[in-house]
Amino acid sequence: MAVGFLGSNVITPVLTESGNADVSYDLLLQDGQPSWLFEVNAGATTVWERWNSYTPGVGFGDSEMNSFNHYAYGSVLEWMYRYMAGISVDEEDPGFKNIILQPTLDTGVKYNSEERINEVEASYDSYYGTIQTSWTSSEGKLSDYNVVIPANTTAVLYLPVDASALKGFKAIKGVSYEGMKEHNGISAAEIRLDSGSYSFEVQDGKLSVAYAGGSIGPDPELPFIDVVHSAENWYYDAVVNVYWKDLMTGLSETVFGPSEPLLRAEFAVILHRMEDLPKVSYDGRYQDVADGLWYTDAVAWASEEGVITGYGAGEMFGPGDYISREQMATMMYRYAKRKRL
Repeated sequence: MAVGFLGSNVITPVLTESGNADVSYDLLLQDGQPSWLFEVNAGATTVWERWNSYTPGVGFGDSEMNSFNHYAYGSVLEWMYRYMAGISVDEEDPGFKNIILQPTLDTGVKYNSEERINEVEASYDSYYGTIQTSWTSSEGKLSDYNVVIPANTTAVLYLPVDASALKGFKAIKGVSYEGMKEHNGISAAEIRLDSGSYSFEVQDGKLSVAYAGGSIGPDPELPFIDVVHSAENWYYDAVVNVYWKDLMTGLSETVFGPSEPLLRAEFAVILHRMEDLPKVSYDGRYQDVADGLWYTDAVAWASEEGVITGYGAGEMFGPGDYISREQMATMMYRYAKRKRL
């Protein structure tokens, strides 16, 4: 089997997706010419355009097409990110809104002086934030896997472990085990993850999961992984207060979104909850507020009380618009005046 300029970018992914990741690792680790490690052993710090761009004892290749920093053979780095480290895209939910995590272990047998790969660490700066993964293995079996998933994203993890490792597995908030599934030609545990930091470990053949980073994870008083008790989180006590008084919930069960902007509809709901959700009848005064929505009663109440009014002639409320500081100050002033505070 031989590939060249056009085939090197597909050979390792195709081998991996067909269940032959060990052959992909063999290609990566071989050090005879042609190979990537032959270039490294020849002193290369970047990937060459030709397998024989330079040959000891022979010299340099054709100078008309002989870049020493080229993508074609360098495309193996894409395989290293997407399969070795396992940070990949979800084609049905692109842009890393949902992340496919598919760490691929090196299960090959040593055949030259190069050690097999048993430790990987990588990060990728996506639109939503930095995705971080790392794993270690022993004799081709997973030892541990760590991942950081940015806020406002989700992930599907295909963890290369045996089904027996999941017997008695105890999930935590933000983690949902969906069962065993064949992925890239091997059996893997399909696990869905909310944003956050997680650490998976296999001990005595059993898989466990915990929140990574010590303080990262739901606080004893809160279910949110992005609000922890620390000197930097000056808003911590306020979040605890509004959460336990049922004034505010999170963006999901485990994410509060402390730095996310607030919508006009959300602020109306908060004020409505502060009044113990008084019953109202909506008269359909706003063109952009339909009856029966999660914020309809709150908008109707706030309008009747004169706390929040609409735009322009009063026909539009703008429930999905971000609330400005001047708007919030005005609404709070009206609310306080109504309460005679």
